[in-house]
Amino acid sequence: MDEIAIKGLEPNESIWDLRRRCDKILVEGYDTSLPVNCVRNALREHFSSCGEIVSVNILYDVHGTLNSGILYILGDGAEEKALKLSGSEMLGRKLVATSAAHRFPKPTPKMAARLANADRKLRSKMIHVSGYDTSLRPDDIKSALINHFSSCGEILDFVLFREEDTPVNDPKFMAPIPFTNNALLFILGEDAEEKAVQLNGSDMGGRKLFVAPSFIPSKESTPFECPVGYTIPARFANPKKKQNKKKKTGLNRKKTRK
Repeated sequence: MDEIAIKGLEPNESIWDLRRRCDKILVEGYDTSLPVNCVRNALREHFSSCGEIVSVNILYDVHGTLNSGILYILGDGAEEKALKLSGSEMLGRKLVATSAAHRFPKPTPKMAARLANADRKLRSKMIHVSGYDTSLRPDDIKSALINHFSSCGEILDFVLFREEDTPVNDPKFMAPIPFTNNALLFILGEDAEEKAVQLNGSDMGGRKLFVAPSFIPSKESTPFECPVGYTIPARFANPKKKQNKKKKTGLNRKKTRK
């Protein structure tokens, strides 16, 4: 399966569009000492009667401690049903459920386009490729690989790791597959990963390619609950802060002149 089936997702609809159709519920009061997966699963089960739980995002405070959670629920009267569970007990703690609609301002066309692109890349498959002729120019390698894998789907992105660009001697740089003189392809399409892996051992310019999936998700991972997304730029979220910064900068310049 190349696509992850999500109940309620319309044909050609992105996960971001689906989330916009959902009711957003902010939940607080749960035991923040519990593991994040335990909290996420408990919230899913606790609010399952309210509708289809599309996603559960766990929020943290500035100290990295679990703080609250936002549930994306799809269904008729989902918000009303969820708010009725405010004050109910979950794992020995009383929950506080409120509407989180005010936390999600309508995105600008530019932001909506960026979200759509991010969704496409999130749904694409990362393919690790090596074995090609590394003496070629980067542009030639890119062109050859994109052409070689074009039958697998749409190539959304291409990353080339050359020996001179890869900090292999840096102890902080660790990877299960050595990234020196290797490439990553992001391919979107039906059965893209299976089609790409079938090209393992194929010939490209007289060289045999090594092709393998670059990322294997955990069995416990839940679709679209990985830490990805976007935040509101600070200059929009807190415009006064920017104005205060300008004032301070002006005062500092005056002091310097004196």
